Amino acid sequence: MVQPRKPVVTVLAVGSRQQTHLTLTQLLERGWTRTIVRDLLGEEDQRRRNPFYRKAAPMRLWSLERVIEAESGAAFAEQQAAIARRRDAARTAARKRARRLCDWAQTVRIRVDKMPAGLAMARAIKSYNDFHYLDEEEAGPWSDDAFLARITVNFLRHQSTPYDRDMDKCRGQPGVREAQRTLRKRVLAAIGAAYPGLAPECERQATADQLNR
Repeated sequence: MVQPRKPVVTVLAVGSRQQTHLTLTQLLERGWTRTIVRDLLGEEDQRRRNPFYRKAAPMRLWSLERVIEAESGAAFAEQQAAIARRRDAARTAARKRARRLCDWAQTVRIRVDKMPAGLAMARAIKSYNDFHYLDEEEAGPWSDDAFLARITVNFLRHQSTPYDRDMDKCRGQPGVREAQRTLRKRVLAAIGAAYPGLAPECERQATADQLNR
């Protein structure tokens, strides 16, 4: 292992064409990690004033020659192999979690709270007007049938099913997109079964989702 060197604070020419030192960012781009830098290179060889922020901490620089020498050594290869193993293990674990999440989305219970179809539409109209009262023309029984069916299905999806709660459970998880698509499709099917008059709109939305994948 290379023994850490005492850093030497110097000011280098910002516009130097021949690169003799690398910053930490450049090392990371070459496949190093902060831990490997610490273990194989130790402290920086030089420092340079930050060319963009005068009050920022000096930029740390490592000798390019020393970096190349370390990269050709067995210790660096071992570190890279260990990183690859950890990365592969993480990917395998993520795939397993994604499968479990998709299995859950396909089997979780979808419940639709029933109410008279007219009441569902009336509540959907009120919800729409409360949300869009400054943006668009007020909705009402006089509105287009297709429009009323759409806002009613949307209202039921958010207010009469566990859709929002279950969608939130998926966020940030591996497989989230597929799981959420499955949940939405199943919720629309459940609404269509509970409200046959809305089944065509549910099918339309499900088809649109499929086309937009």
